[in-house]
Amino acid sequence: MKTAGQPDLVVEVWSDGNTPTDRAFLQKLYASSSITEFWQVEQDSNAVKCSIGEEKLPDQSLTNILKTQKGLEFDLRYLAI
Repeated sequence: MKTAGQPDLVVEVWSDGNTPTDRAFLQKLYASSSITEFWQVEQDSNAVKCSIGEEKLPDQSLTNILKTQKGLEFDLRYLAI
């Protein structure tokens, strides 16, 4: 199935199974869009690394309500370690 357009937000949950090559490819792919916010979550951490295009945004934490640059809120605190 194909979808037209670009997503506003992409969330990747990294695990030990994600190779450095996989991660580098996806980070480069998502950085190619200046409108898509990209969150990277390590499976064994509460840290959420955030970026939009090539711009690094402040990190967030699963222990708090997560907020996108456009103001959407996600309460994923039940996933916190």
